[in-house]
Amino acid sequence: SHNCHHETACCEAGFTCFQKTPNWAACLKTCTPGYQPNDSGRWTCEVLGGNAATPLPAPVSTTCTASWSHNCHHETACCEAGFTCFQKTPNWAACLKTCTPG
Repeated sequence: SHNCHHETACCEAGFTCFQKTPNWAACLKTCTPGYQPNDSGRWTCEVLGGNAATPLPAPVSTTCTASWSHNCHHETACCEAGFTCFQKTPNWAACLKTCTPG
């Protein structure tokens, strides 16, 4: 299962990013605080975000950078249509729709 703690948008409609621990969250349809079926450990079920109304568009290339929260410095193709990889520092770049220098 994918950790959505830092990238809280869920790709599937009807799913929400729920927190399990301060460092782990997952996209689920529902969450009840405590123990989840087929999982060990207690969940806080704090909503971090991500209830996508529609699925994200298909990636524009076979290898791409998912979103602004991931470094596209080495893989400059952005998955989301209309996004471009902009350099912030010598070692960090992000996929954004627009970028204003400064």
